[in-house]
Amino acid sequence: IYTDVTQEGIAVFKVLMISFWFMSMSYIFGSLITASGQLRKFNMIFLVGIIVNWVMNLYLIPRQGALGAAIATLVTQAMVFIAQFFLAKSRFQLHFPVTYLIKMLLFVSITFTVLHISKNFLELWWLVEVGLVGILLLALSILLGFFRLSWTDPN
Repeated sequence: IYTDVTQEGIAVFKVLMISFWFMSMSYIFGSLITASGQLRKFNMIFLVGIIVNWVMNLYLIPRQGALGAAIATLVTQAMVFIAQFFLAKSRFQLHFPVTYLIKMLLFVSITFTVLHISKNFLELWWLVEVGLVGILLLALSILLGFFRLSWTDPN
C-alpha cells in the first residue's frame, strides 16, 4: 500500500522491530518487578535509560537522522531489559538452565534462517508463505519442547 518506501525507512523499521522485542520483554519483567515492590530500583533503571537515550539521540540524530534515533532506541530498550532481567533474577532467584538457553538460541537462529529462505527463495503468495512459516515454526516449537501436546484430560 505504500508507494514511497525508501531503503532508509526499511533500515529504520528493521532496527525498531528488534527494539520491539526488548520492549515486550521489559513489560514481562517490569510487571514482575512492580509486583515485588522494588519500585526504587525500577525507577533508577528507567532514569538511567532516559539519560542514555537522550545523550545518544543528541549525538546520533544530527549524524544519522531517523536511523540514529532508532539505534538509540534499540540500545536503550536492550539496556533497560537486561537491567530488569537481572533485577528480577536476583529478586526471585530465577534459574535458566543452559539447555533452555541453547534451545532458545537454536529457535531464533532457525527462525531467521527460515525467514531468509522464505523471503529470498520462495515465490508464493505472501499469505501462503506466512502460513507455511507459521506451521514450520510451530512444529519447531513443539520439537524443542516449548509447547507440549497432551491428549489426556487435565482433570
